[in-house]
Amino acid sequence: MSSDAVLQIDNLRVSYRQGRAYHPALEGISLDLRAGEAAALIGESGGGKTTLAHAIVGCLPADARVEGSIRLEGRELGRPDDPGEREYRGKKIGMVFQQPESYLNPLRPVAKQVMEAPVYHRRWTRAEAPDRARELLETVGLPQIEQRMWDYPFQFSGGMNQRVAWAAALACRPSLLVLDEATSFLDPEARREIGQRVDYLKKEWRMGVLIISHDLTGVADLADRVLVMRKGNIIEAGPTDRVLRSPREEYTREMVEAALEEGSLRL
Repeated sequence: MSSDAVLQIDNLRVSYRQGRAYHPALEGISLDLRAGEAAALIGESGGGKTTLAHAIVGCLPADARVEGSIRLEGRELGRPDDPGEREYRGKKIGMVFQQPESYLNPLRPVAKQVMEAPVYHRRWTRAEAPDRARELLETVGLPQIEQRMWDYPFQFSGGMNQRVAWAAALACRPSLLVLDEATSFLDPEARREIGQRVDYLKKEWRMGVLIISHDLTGVADLADRVLVMRKGNIIEAGPTDRVLRSPREEYTREMVEAALEEGSLRL
């Protein structure tokens, strides 16, 4: 494995039980992600992108069958005999899910939810945690920070909750950041801010960023490399500019042409 590899996946297969049989969702995925690099997974719904993300962060259903290898900074994940794996993933992986309102706790102020992981994993003290949470929420652009950091998720728009989710994902300063449609609720200006933030995280934190998106515009702005998924397989991969301007697979070409026609992508 490359010395600067954050994530390395080798021949990963995931199947879900349906009745008495298992049906494949991922069919032998292999990829690597370097420190300071952003790679994007694109493709149609049901192609396996979110399954891959869930396999990396360790939140697949209990009855999922998983084969192959996932290594994070050289450490093998998914070993049932490793009691420290949950804490390791908690420190090393941050994830912004597609629908933040589905996993933010409606009964807890957003600041407390940003504090939770680093108090446990990074040993923030209870005294310093509010100030550090305030800094993170300010960094992601939460307005009226002094008043609103103690508000609850139901008091925010989808876009504001997505900002809170970003703050929580970055709180432990992870090595790997997984973004599952993390710009889906945001307006164009906020998406530009996200692009600047991803660029900063790559350059200054040397973070590896894995982007899952249907938004080819966001991919063009954020990713160094694109991997196209279809039916549980990676069918095309390469530098972002090459894949979007000169796709080699018909499926990729159709995606790009559709985005150009509707005006969501400009090359």
